[in-house]
Amino acid sequence: MPALKAALDMSGIAAAFALARGDGSVICRTRKPMRQREAAGLAGFLTESLSCAGCELPDIAEWTVGSGPGSFTGMRLAAALVAGLSRGREVKVRCVPTAVAIADTLVIPSGSLETVLFDGRNHEIIAYELKRGDAGSCPLHSSAVLNAGQTAEYFSAHAGSVFITQQHELDAVLRLVPERVELKVVEEFDPAALIFADCQDFDNVFSRLEYIRPAVFPKKAE
Repeated sequence: MPALKAALDMSGIAAAFALARGDGSVICRTRKPMRQREAAGLAGFLTESLSCAGCELPDIAEWTVGSGPGSFTGMRLAAALVAGLSRGREVKVRCVPTAVAIADTLVIPSGSLETVLFDGRNHEIIAYELKRGDAGSCPLHSSAVLNAGQTAEYFSAHAGSVFITQQHELDAVLRLVPERVELKVVEEFDPAALIFADCQDFDNVFSRLEYIRPAVFPKKAE
């Protein structure tokens, strides 16, 4: 079988996987609800997805891991799993922001500024900024964590942007977004968009994960 390209994302409330041929044709897209400790089933989900597609791990020559913003636990597990699967093999690996795939699921004119909004927990939202190019969305490497007192100023300053959020985060985002702001809502992003993202080279670096909330480990009592 010709070398394949794969993407794995565990940044949100579901594990998402996509597989494509070198010519760009998508073999499969699949997802499974999975969060927090459920993420222990990620390896099994991946194995099942490959089996249903009639493929095996050695067929994959390129891996893309969704890098959020998202769940600390989920993204770390996805990155660690792909790191283990690619170790000692001639496999190209990279991390691409999940925000890119969320935005690229929509049809938006080239040149548009885009802001993907995430539930930042603790009564905050995270605004992740991108720009749509001819080949898809590219991060502007700029993001903001906004509380209720900061949203009005932010959205006024970014009035020309296309604002995007995911359906499962809509209620939390709406609590903080001014009523005048129009939102484009993505029901489920296309994980194959991670495979085709043109914004990041294959550098075998797994450290570019953007956490909604980093894990906090309290100091042990002496």
